[in-house]
Amino acid sequence: MSTETKEEVVVKKKNTFAWVLAIVLTLVIIAAIVLLVEYKNGAFKPDNYEHINYNKYIVIPEYKGMQYERPEVEVTDEEVQNMIDAALYNATTETDETEGTVADGDKLIISYVGMMDGKKFDGGTASNVELTIGSGSLIDGFESGLIGKKIGETVTLDLTFPDPYVNNPDFAGKPVTFEVTINSRKVSHTPEYNLDFVKENTEFDTLEAYEASLRENITNTKKESAMREVKNSLWSDIINKTEVLGYPEKQLEYTKTTTKEQYVSYATSSGGTLEDFLKDNEMTEEDLDKNIQDYSENVVKQKMLLHALAKKEGIKLTNKGYKEELLNMLKSAGFTEATFEQAYGMSIEEYGDQNDFRASMLLDKVLDKVIEYAEEVEPGTLQKEDATEEAEHDHEHEGEEAADSAAETEAGSAAEAGSAAEAGSAAEESSSAN
Repeated sequence: MSTETKEEVVVKKKNTFAWVLAIVLTLVIIAAIVLLVEYKNGAFKPDNYEHINYNKYIVIPEYKGMQYERPEVEVTDEEVQNMIDAALYNATTETDETEGTVADGDKLIISYVGMMDGKKFDGGTASNVELTIGSGSLIDGFESGLIGKKIGETVTLDLTFPDPYVNNPDFAGKPVTFEVTINSRKVSHTPEYNLDFVKENTEFDTLEAYEASLRENITNTKKESAMREVKNSLWSDIINKTEVLGYPEKQLEYTKTTTKEQYVSYATSSGGTLEDFLKDNEMTEEDLDKNIQDYSENVVKQKMLLHALAKKEGIKLTNKGYKEELLNMLKSAGFTEATFEQAYGMSIEEYGDQNDFRASMLLDKVLDKVIEYAEEVEPGTLQKEDATEEAEHDHEHEGEEAADSAAETEAGSAAEAGSAAEAGSAAEESSSAN
């Protein structure tokens, strides 16, 4: 028999309730934090594919043990020479000459003042600008009027603006005078390719070692390009063998909407409308809708497959890893984050989102895994196998045709035999009747 008082029982129940309530609140808080993290990571965005039940929408084909032919690459002497020429061009320097005579093709630094009706006009004056003689960048007679003149000389050019003159229609056909001072001429100095050049500009001590390095670099570049083609081919095979059971509505509608927006943006960028675009391309609204539907289904299919394979293989692209890849891209292109934003008017992250860099980087990782599973075979092997399969198919087809022909012959023979039997029977019946 319990010796607890009623007061002690009440206190105990209150303590138990408080303990349970604390656990429930803790679980609620944890769930809220998880949802918040998922939200910040884009789990609820219509273009997110990481939380889809892929088994509901696609059947992943067998992607382990695929075969690909070992890429063969060849480097020609001409390609090596092109690399040498590029190195010489990059090492080219320029000097300013203040003596000599202007010739066609010269790169000059000039200053000029233009006068119409004895007065200066907007856009008619410039100082220390670069002009290549023969470029045709200025009105007729300007560049040719400087040929044969001395560097440092001031030349008066009496010219006429062309008619029509699209740069400024008000000037069309009007006479103009330019006072041109030829300040200097830029002269390029391309170094000679020899051992001295190699020692001064590279880490090599012999021409042979330098050229061997160039050949190796070209070989590696070609191999990388060839392997990209191999990966793309394997990816196409996997896509084609993937069975689609359905499409996630949110992702499909999002892709269709953004694709339609791209069509509209393209049509209006040149001052037209979507209706103008359809008319110019001989398309109807139904044609456009079908194109958008087909394209969107293909995009969603590929993204589902990509993320399904990544999930199956435990491949992830973290935000930190993604940012590191973006910075590596900037570095390779000679940009910093600041200079890129200045050049493109957006951050590298925004540019990456617009061009789906994240999916491209994830695909690279997935295809690296596919290549790990794949079997490399000698060049020409798969072509021989395809030819053999085609020959076997043709042989089977010929066999089927022969069988069909034999069957027809047998049927005909049977029909003839049946007719003869019927005729014989009829003759017997007639004979009996007589």
